[in-house]
Amino acid sequence: MTAILVLSGVGILSMIADALQLGRWMRWITGIGLVAAFAATFCPFVIPTTMLVFDETSLTWTRMLIGFTAVLYSLDRHSDGHHHHDALLIFSLIGAVLMTAFSHILMLFLAIEILSIPLYVLAGSGDSHHSLEASMKYFILGSFATAILLFGIALGYAGVPAGALLVVIGLCFKVGAVPFHLWVPDVYEGSPVRFTAFMSIVVKIAAIAGLARFLSWGFGYRPLLIGLAVISMIIGALLALHQTSIKRWMAYSGISHAGFMLVLVALGEVVFPSLLFYALAYGMGSLVVFGLLGAQDQFDDRIDSLTGLFFRHPALSVGLILGLLSLAGIPPLPGFFAKFLVLAHTWHLGLGGVVGVALLASLVSTFVYLKFVSVLFIRK
Repeated sequence: MTAILVLSGVGILSMIADALQLGRWMRWITGIGLVAAFAATFCPFVIPTTMLVFDETSLTWTRMLIGFTAVLYSLDRHSDGHHHHDALLIFSLIGAVLMTAFSHILMLFLAIEILSIPLYVLAGSGDSHHSLEASMKYFILGSFATAILLFGIALGYAGVPAGALLVVIGLCFKVGAVPFHLWVPDVYEGSPVRFTAFMSIVVKIAAIAGLARFLSWGFGYRPLLIGLAVISMIIGALLALHQTSIKRWMAYSGISHAGFMLVLVALGEVVFPSLLFYALAYGMGSLVVFGLLGAQDQFDDRIDSLTGLFFRHPALSVGLILGLLSLAGIPPLPGFFAKFLVLAHTWHLGLGGVVGVALLASLVSTFVYLKFVSVLFIRK
């Protein structure tokens, strides 16, 4: 709770920075505020509330989300003078944190709205018409998904079991699982890279955490989630094969990884530590890729623009290669152990078919990642 209060203070200060003539200092203030919010998650002071639960699991998710946001913010060279964008980003982060700690279904709805509404604006903050298109598509489809979730909540209050299914569908939209993924590549491509990175890492992990917490209340939808996980792993990997845009390629990669995480969500609370580790490994790999690419003075979204990058920027290329190989699941990087845990848990529970699909999706994904890596070593 203390972390939420700190983040709220930073967000409000960013909104009124011009009136207080603090605009030139806001980058430092926001950075310090993120660090302070992360430190506050270790504070024993908790304000009593019946709609939020700050147990060890939610605090671990919160530390992960704030930590990733702080690193992304520190690597962003383009946030100077855009403290209004920073305010929206902070409030979206607050929504993400609330999604990990809700104990009431109405708080879940509020968390999703606090998370999403600033992102509708940030997605359209770029200079091209693609950015406005991304914002409009995200707003329309996001509103539709929210309506489904809200209808599910209403049915739940009416005692209809199918209400929980609609809530799960609404959350799967935020996760980006197939077939609710159609907004992901277009919105990622049109948004500025720093906000694409935020959506790819923070928003996806928050949605996974929210879905896991909701299902921990005892709703049995394992077959449905396993089915969504299987098609997400396969379709995400296959559609990434022929992408020429870095953002769209990372979007489909994230869809495939969402499938792996959905498997762990479906298996229940017993594998929550493995889910946390997978989310951490996925976030670290994506953070390296987006952070290094976004830190460049001019970001070119074409994969071809990275041709021969190793010979121009060897240090940056090595970091980029490590991030890509971790996402591919190459040992001994964290991504390998994360995928191994998924395979081990599913095999232990007798889900051999899921293991086979996961291995196939990993094989296709490995080819795609190695194809990306090979571009760095091609001389023009």
